[in-house]
Amino acid sequence: MMKKMMGGMMNKIEVIKVIGIDNWSKFNKFMRGQTVGIIDGKEDFYKWDVERFISLLNRGELDEENRYA
Repeated sequence: MMKKMMGGMMNKIEVIKVIGIDNWSKFNKFMRGQTVGIIDGKEDFYKWDVERFISLLNRGELDEENRYA
C-alpha cells in the first residue's frame, strides 16, 4: 500500500491514497506546525513529510498526540 515517493508535493487525495483514510486524522495532527503549500486555497503536502509520517507510524514512534514516543 505504501510506495516510495520521489520529491514534490501531494494533494489531500494523493496523501489519502498512500496513507489510507483511517490515518488521515493522525496525519493532520502530525502536520500541525509543518510547512505546506497552498494552491488555490487548498493544501499541498511535501512528499517527504508523508514519507516521514509513514516511517514513524510503522515504527510505532508516534504517541496519541502524534509526538515522537
